Amino acid sequence: TYLFLFVFGVLAILALEHHHAFKGLSWHQSLFYSLFQSATTRSAGLQTIDVTNFSDATNVIMSILMFIGSSPSSVGGGIRTTTFAILILFVINFNNNAEKTAIKVFNREIHVVDIQRSFAVFTMASILTFVSMIVILATEKTNLTFL
Repeated sequence: TYLFLFVFGVLAILALEHHHAFKGLSWHQSLFYSLFQSATTRSAGLQTIDVTNFSDATNVIMSILMFIGSSPSSVGGGIRTTTFAILILFVINFNNNAEKTAIKVFNREIHVVDIQRSFAVFTMASILTFVSMIVILATEKTNLTFL
């Protein structure tokens, strides 16, 4: 899951910012900025380039990566890559596995209680995120926009 999200982030940031924030940079500078931004969105939150120069689409992609967060046993935030993976596996196996109670993947079984916990974490994190965004947008006196 970590590798998939990392590669997705790199490709998305590189594609979306190639003619925008990375304009005028060499291909290897753009690649390394994309690599760093993809990795740091789910770990330390450091910046090597001013993110206000990024397009709204890139900021949404980076926000999604931050929401998913890091892998278990790390210090990063988010709902965790394992929770995200369980949610994706549930959606993929939903029609194929309608009569069964667990998901099987890589010769392992993910029990229903773990799937329910993943949905609970995702739901609570989503509610908290959106309520917080609404409160900030409603109370800040600056010209904040959603994107």
